[in-house]
Amino acid sequence: MRQQNGELLIIGGLVIAGLVVVGSFSSSAFEIVSEGTEGVRIFNGKAGQVVNPGFHFKTPVLADIIQFDTTVQTYDPPPIRIPTQEQAGIELDAAVIWRMTPGASPMVYRNYQTLDRLAQATIHRELPTAINSVTAQYPFSDLTSRRSAIQAEIETQLREQLLEIDAPVSDVNVNLQNFIFPEAITQAIQQKLEQEQLTQKAQLELQRVKAEAEAKVATAEGEARANRALSTAITPQLLELRKLEVQQQTINKWNGVMPVYMGSGQELITLPQPTPSN
Repeated sequence: MRQQNGELLIIGGLVIAGLVVVGSFSSSAFEIVSEGTEGVRIFNGKAGQVVNPGFHFKTPVLADIIQFDTTVQTYDPPPIRIPTQEQAGIELDAAVIWRMTPGASPMVYRNYQTLDRLAQATIHRELPTAINSVTAQYPFSDLTSRRSAIQAEIETQLREQLLEIDAPVSDVNVNLQNFIFPEAITQAIQQKLEQEQLTQKAQLELQRVKAEAEAKVATAEGEARANRALSTAITPQLLELRKLEVQQQTINKWNGVMPVYMGSGQELITLPQPTPSN
Protein backbone atom coordinates (compact mmCIF):
# COMPACT_ATOMS: atom_id res chain seq x y z
CA MET A 1 0.00 0.00 0.00
CA ARG A 2 2.80 2.39 0.90
CA GLN A 3 4.57 1.44 -2.31
CA GLN A 4 1.51 2.31 -4.36
CA ASN A 5 1.18 5.68 -2.62
CA GLY A 6 4.82 6.43 -3.34
CA GLU A 7 4.39 5.58 -7.00
CA LEU A 8 1.32 7.84 -7.19
CA LEU A 9 3.25 10.70 -5.66
CA ILE A 10 6.06 10.27 -8.17
CA ILE A 11 3.63 10.12 -11.07
CA GLY A 12 1.79 13.20 -9.77
CA GLY A 13 5.03 15.06 -9.44
CA LEU A 14 6.03 14.18 -12.98
CA VAL A 15 2.64 15.26 -14.29
CA ILE A 16 2.88 18.60 -12.52
CA ALA A 17 6.43 19.13 -13.75
CA GLY A 18 5.32 18.26 -17.25
CA LEU A 19 2.47 20.75 -17.08
CA VAL A 20 4.85 23.44 -15.87
CA VAL A 21 7.24 22.75 -18.72
CA VAL A 22 4.41 22.72 -21.27
CA GLY A 23 3.02 25.97 -19.83
CA SER A 24 6.40 27.59 -19.97
CA PHE A 25 6.91 26.59 -23.57
CA SER A 26 3.38 27.70 -24.45
CA SER A 27 3.82 31.13 -22.88
CA SER A 28 7.18 31.62 -24.57
CA ALA A 29 5.77 30.62 -27.95
CA PHE A 30 4.09 33.98 -28.52
CA GLU A 31 4.57 37.66 -27.66
CA ILE A 32 2.47 40.79 -27.89
CA VAL A 33 4.18 43.79 -29.46
CA SER A 34 2.66 46.90 -27.88
CA GLU A 35 1.37 49.96 -29.69
CA GLY A 36 4.00 52.68 -29.96
CA THR A 37 6.77 50.11 -30.31
CA GLU A 38 8.44 48.16 -33.09
CA GLY A 39 9.86 44.68 -32.63
CA VAL A 40 12.67 42.79 -34.27
CA ARG A 41 12.88 38.97 -34.40
CA ILE A 42 16.05 37.59 -32.85
CA PHE A 43 17.05 34.06 -33.88
CA ASN A 44 20.19 32.55 -32.39
CA GLY A 45 21.26 36.05 -31.34
CA LYS A 46 20.94 37.56 -34.82
CA ALA A 47 18.48 40.33 -35.78
CA GLY A 48 15.89 39.34 -38.34
CA GLN A 49 12.72 40.93 -39.69
CA VAL A 50 10.71 43.83 -38.30
CA VAL A 51 7.67 42.96 -36.17
CA ASN A 52 4.78 45.42 -36.04
CA PRO A 53 2.41 45.87 -33.05
CA GLY A 54 0.16 42.86 -32.45
CA PHE A 55 0.18 39.18 -31.47
CA HIS A 56 3.12 37.15 -32.83
CA PHE A 57 4.34 33.54 -32.52
CA LYS A 58 7.98 32.69 -31.95
CA THR A 59 10.10 29.59 -31.54
CA PRO A 60 10.66 28.95 -27.82
CA VAL A 61 14.26 29.13 -26.55
CA LEU A 62 15.76 29.68 -30.02
CA ALA A 63 13.90 32.89 -30.93
CA ASP A 64 12.87 36.10 -29.26
CA ILE A 65 11.28 39.47 -30.11
CA ILE A 66 12.98 42.64 -28.89
CA GLN A 67 10.82 45.78 -28.82
CA PHE A 68 11.96 49.37 -29.39
CA ASP A 69 9.99 52.51 -28.53
CA THR A 70 8.90 54.41 -31.66
CA THR A 71 7.42 57.43 -29.83
CA VAL A 72 9.12 60.81 -29.47
CA GLN A 73 12.33 60.79 -27.40
CA THR A 74 14.16 63.68 -25.73
CA TYR A 75 17.92 63.93 -25.48
CA ASP A 76 18.83 66.60 -22.91
CA PRO A 77 22.62 66.82 -22.39
CA PRO A 78 24.45 69.13 -19.97
CA PRO A 79 25.10 72.70 -21.19
CA ILE A 80 27.59 72.88 -24.05
CA ARG A 81 30.35 75.51 -24.15
CA ILE A 82 30.06 77.38 -27.43
CA PRO A 83 32.42 79.62 -29.41
CA THR A 84 31.42 83.12 -30.51
CA GLN A 85 33.23 85.78 -32.50
CA GLU A 86 34.53 87.24 -29.22
CA GLN A 87 35.33 83.85 -27.61
CA ALA A 88 33.28 84.97 -24.63
CA GLY A 89 32.97 81.64 -22.80
CA ILE A 90 29.21 81.18 -23.18
CA GLU A 91 27.33 77.92 -22.59
CA LEU A 92 24.21 76.75 -24.38
CA ASP A 93 21.53 74.57 -22.79
CA ALA A 94 19.86 72.70 -25.66
CA ALA A 95 17.66 69.62 -26.02
CA VAL A 96 16.98 67.44 -29.05
CA ILE A 97 13.59 65.91 -29.84
CA TRP A 98 13.81 62.78 -32.01
CA ARG A 99 12.47 59.32 -32.70
CA MET A 100 13.80 56.07 -34.12
CA THR A 101 13.40 55.80 -37.88
CA PRO A 102 10.48 53.44 -38.70
CA GLY A 103 11.72 49.99 -39.73
CA ALA A 104 15.19 50.54 -38.25
CA SER A 105 14.85 48.21 -35.25
CA PRO A 106 17.12 45.47 -36.78
CA MET A 107 19.87 48.05 -37.39
CA VAL A 108 19.42 49.56 -33.92
CA TYR A 109 19.69 46.12 -32.30
CA ARG A 110 22.79 45.14 -34.29
CA ASN A 111 24.72 48.40 -33.88
CA TYR A 112 23.45 49.97 -30.64
CA GLN A 113 21.29 47.42 -28.72
CA THR A 114 19.26 50.18 -27.01
CA LEU A 115 17.84 53.61 -27.84
CA ASP A 116 19.97 55.23 -25.12
CA ARG A 117 23.13 53.94 -26.77
CA LEU A 118 21.79 55.07 -30.13
CA ALA A 119 21.34 58.63 -28.84
CA GLN A 120 24.78 58.62 -27.21
CA ALA A 121 26.52 57.35 -30.35
CA THR A 122 24.80 59.73 -32.77
CA ILE A 123 23.08 62.81 -31.32
CA HIS A 124 25.46 63.20 -28.38
CA ARG A 125 28.45 63.05 -30.71
CA GLU A 126 27.11 65.32 -33.46
CA LEU A 127 25.24 68.00 -31.48
CA PRO A 128 28.30 69.95 -30.17
CA THR A 129 29.76 70.11 -33.68
CA ALA A 130 26.51 71.43 -35.13
CA ILE A 131 26.16 74.04 -32.37
CA ASN A 132 29.75 75.23 -32.62
CA SER A 133 29.72 75.55 -36.39
CA VAL A 134 26.68 77.88 -36.21
CA THR A 135 27.33 79.97 -33.09
CA ALA A 136 30.92 80.74 -34.13
CA GLN A 137 29.45 82.97 -36.86
CA TYR A 138 27.61 85.25 -34.41
CA PRO A 139 28.72 87.89 -31.89
CA PHE A 140 27.44 87.18 -28.40
CA SER A 141 25.21 90.27 -28.55
CA ASP A 142 23.12 88.61 -31.30
CA LEU A 143 22.59 85.26 -29.58
CA THR A 144 19.38 86.22 -27.82
CA SER A 145 17.96 88.60 -30.43
CA ARG A 146 18.48 86.06 -33.24
CA ARG A 147 17.60 82.99 -31.18
CA SER A 148 15.04 81.59 -33.65
CA ALA A 149 17.40 81.88 -36.64
CA ILE A 150 20.27 80.27 -34.72
CA GLN A 151 18.02 77.41 -33.58
CA ALA A 152 16.88 76.75 -37.16
CA GLU A 153 20.47 76.74 -38.44
CA ILE A 154 21.64 74.33 -35.72
CA GLU A 155 18.70 72.04 -36.46
CA THR A 156 19.49 71.96 -40.18
CA GLN A 157 23.19 71.36 -39.53
CA LEU A 158 22.49 68.52 -37.07
CA ARG A 159 20.10 66.79 -39.48
CA GLU A 160 22.70 66.92 -42.25
CA GLN A 161 25.40 65.45 -39.99
CA LEU A 162 23.13 62.61 -38.80
CA LEU A 163 22.24 61.84 -42.41
CA GLU A 164 25.92 61.66 -43.35
CA ILE A 165 26.62 59.00 -40.70
CA ASP A 166 23.43 57.09 -41.62
CA ALA A 167 22.01 57.40 -38.10
CA PRO A 168 18.61 55.63 -37.77
CA VAL A 169 16.89 58.71 -36.28
CA SER A 170 14.16 60.93 -37.73
CA ASP A 171 11.95 63.93 -36.89
CA VAL A 172 14.95 65.67 -35.32
CA ASN A 173 14.16 69.04 -33.72
CA VAL A 174 16.47 71.25 -31.66
CA ASN A 175 15.19 73.34 -28.75
CA LEU A 176 17.49 76.10 -27.48
CA GLN A 177 16.45 76.32 -23.86
CA ASN A 178 18.85 78.92 -22.49
CA PHE A 179 22.10 80.79 -23.08
CA ILE A 180 24.31 80.89 -20.01
CA PHE A 181 26.46 84.05 -20.01
CA PRO A 182 29.29 85.09 -17.70
CA GLU A 183 28.30 87.83 -15.26
CA ALA A 184 30.17 90.58 -17.13
CA ILE A 185 28.42 89.74 -20.39
CA THR A 186 25.03 89.56 -18.67
CA GLN A 187 25.52 93.11 -17.37
CA ALA A 188 26.64 94.35 -20.81
CA ILE A 189 23.57 92.83 -22.47
CA GLN A 190 21.30 94.40 -19.84
CA GLN A 191 22.86 97.82 -20.39
CA LYS A 192 22.42 97.47 -24.14
CA LEU A 193 18.75 96.55 -23.75
CA GLU A 194 18.17 99.52 -21.44
CA GLN A 195 19.88 101.87 -23.90
CA GLU A 196 17.76 100.53 -26.77
CA GLN A 197 14.61 101.10 -24.72
CA LEU A 198 15.64 104.70 -23.95
CA THR A 199 16.43 105.33 -27.61
CA GLN A 200 13.09 103.92 -28.67
CA LYS A 201 11.27 106.07 -26.09
CA ALA A 202 13.09 109.21 -27.30
CA GLN A 203 12.20 108.42 -30.90
CA LEU A 204 8.52 108.02 -30.00
CA GLU A 205 8.56 111.35 -28.11
CA LEU A 206 10.21 113.05 -31.09
CA GLN A 207 7.58 111.66 -33.42
CA ARG A 208 4.83 112.91 -31.10
CA VAL A 209 6.26 116.44 -30.91
CA LYS A 210 6.78 116.51 -34.67
CA ALA A 211 3.18 115.41 -35.28
CA GLU A 212 1.83 118.10 -32.94
CA ALA A 213 3.95 120.78 -34.63
CA GLU A 214 2.79 119.71 -38.07
CA ALA A 215 -0.83 119.82 -36.87
CA LYS A 216 -0.40 123.37 -35.54
CA VAL A 217 1.21 124.49 -38.80
CA ALA A 218 -1.62 122.97 -40.79
CA THR A 219 -4.19 124.71 -38.56
CA ALA A 220 -2.43 128.09 -38.89
CA GLU A 221 -2.16 127.72 -42.64
CA GLY A 222 -5.84 126.87 -42.84
CA GLU A 223 -6.83 129.93 -40.80
CA ALA A 224 -4.60 132.17 -42.90
CA ARG A 225 -6.17 130.89 -46.09
CA ALA A 226 -9.65 131.46 -44.63
CA ASN A 227 -8.79 135.03 -43.60
CA ARG A 228 -7.38 135.78 -47.05
CA ALA A 229 -10.51 134.42 -48.69
CA LEU A 230 -12.73 136.44 -46.36
CA SER A 231 -10.82 139.71 -46.95
CA THR A 232 -11.07 139.36 -50.71
CA ALA A 233 -14.80 138.66 -50.45
CA ILE A 234 -15.72 141.89 -48.50
CA THR A 235 -17.20 144.57 -50.82
CA PRO A 236 -19.18 147.80 -50.23
CA GLN A 237 -22.32 145.98 -51.31
CA LEU A 238 -21.65 143.25 -48.75
CA LEU A 239 -21.14 145.82 -45.99
CA GLU A 240 -24.41 147.57 -46.90
CA LEU A 241 -26.19 144.21 -46.85
CA ARG A 242 -24.83 143.47 -43.39
CA LYS A 243 -26.02 146.93 -42.19
CA LEU A 244 -29.52 146.28 -43.46
CA GLU A 245 -29.56 142.87 -41.78
CA VAL A 246 -28.64 144.47 -38.44
CA GLN A 247 -31.38 147.10 -38.82
CA GLN A 248 -33.91 144.42 -39.63
CA GLN A 249 -32.96 142.47 -36.52
CA THR A 250 -33.48 145.63 -34.43
CA ILE A 251 -36.93 146.23 -35.93
CA ASN A 252 -37.91 142.66 -35.20
CA LYS A 253 -37.05 143.19 -31.56
CA TRP A 254 -39.05 146.53 -31.24
CA ASN A 255 -41.77 146.48 -28.60
CA GLY A 256 -43.75 149.45 -29.99
CA VAL A 257 -42.11 152.18 -27.89
CA MET A 258 -39.09 152.88 -29.95
CA PRO A 259 -37.07 156.04 -29.09
CA VAL A 260 -35.91 158.24 -31.93
CA TYR A 261 -32.44 158.73 -30.43
CA MET A 262 -30.47 156.05 -28.67
CA GLY A 263 -27.05 155.57 -27.16
CA SER A 264 -24.63 158.48 -27.16
CA GLY A 265 -26.95 160.87 -28.99
CA GLN A 266 -26.33 159.64 -32.50
CA GLU A 267 -29.36 158.51 -34.38
CA LEU A 268 -29.22 154.73 -34.80
CA ILE A 269 -32.48 154.33 -36.68
CA THR A 270 -35.53 156.60 -37.35
CA LEU A 271 -38.92 155.02 -37.21
CA PRO A 272 -42.13 156.70 -38.33
CA GLN A 273 -44.21 157.73 -35.32
CA PRO A 274 -47.75 156.47 -35.27
CA THR A 275 -50.38 159.16 -36.21
CA PRO A 276 -52.97 159.73 -33.48
CA SER A 277 -56.49 158.96 -34.61
CA ASN A 278 -59.24 161.66 -34.43
